[in-house]
Amino acid sequence: VKSDGSTTYVARDIAYGAWKLGGTSRDFKYKVWFRDPWGGEVLVTDLDGDVEKTIGDVEKVINVIDIRQKRPQEIVKYALELLGLKSERYIHFGYEVVALSINDAVKIGYEPEPGQEFVHMSGRRGLYVKADTLLDMLKEKVRFEVREKHPEWVEEKIEDVAEKIAVGALRYSLVKPDTDKLIILDTGEMLKLEGDTGPYLQYSYARACRILEKSSLEYSFKPPAKLTEEEKQLLRRIANFPEVVEEVGRSLLIKTLPNYAYMLAQDFSRFYEKVPVLYSEDAELRKFRVAEVLAFKIVLGNVLNLIGVPPVEEM
Repeated sequence: VKSDGSTTYVARDIAYGAWKLGGTSRDFKYKVWFRDPWGGEVLVTDLDGDVEKTIGDVEKVINVIDIRQKRPQEIVKYALELLGLKSERYIHFGYEVVALSINDAVKIGYEPEPGQEFVHMSGRRGLYVKADTLLDMLKEKVRFEVREKHPEWVEEKIEDVAEKIAVGALRYSLVKPDTDKLIILDTGEMLKLEGDTGPYLQYSYARACRILEKSSLEYSFKPPAKLTEEEKQLLRRIANFPEVVEEVGRSLLIKTLPNYAYMLAQDFSRFYEKVPVLYSEDAELRKFRVAEVLAFKIVLGNVLNLIGVPPVEEM
């Protein structure tokens, strides 16, 4: 508590953490924000709320706060322990901050020093870029390339695809690094269609969509007597998806999902190059391989949705 009687952020976080862990009899007023497809209610606080709901005694409290707050969060956790609460359930999910590549910093007027590789954003120095501004920069690049590649597309479709690719590029760049590693945003790198990028995953998804469209979705789950090595690897990776999701839930290592998506897309690329799908002379074999493509599309689509990268059916 400060000398003027006001409280510090840490003091307020202790009270907030105690509420989350069920350590106070006081609660907020709530109202229903929306109902999910499974019938559950999503609540928000509201001064005039009419929903009575006791929050607390949860299995985990995950606080997403940048890594510079590690020490204050340790103090909060220790205080909760002294209060007799289950402080082991209070988790600080720390993450490193975002910096700009030199190329993008120059675009917003920064003059780099010799040998400088990236620039920390600073509101006081006026050196920062808003998320909307960054998305607009990405969209402008994508919009030009899509228009060049698909001159027959109407403007509405170009805008929709450009928006999804821009969001996917930025989102993937934010979730793929280790949470304790600095995130350096580079609009040129994150839009590449090759390598560990969001657009590469979206392109793999679109490629699967094209194959399925040409196949008229004639598929069969009856496997042939012998599978190629590329098929075995792809199917093993697909089958591993539930285990990957469970592991992320246990460890909270979010990067596991984008890493899995990238390896899955690489496996599909090798499958695409080595295994004829639509041009196999054996009709039953062709149908099974279409089923493999369908399974890949479903699983990759699920992973993309989990990490916030919009699937794109045509690029």
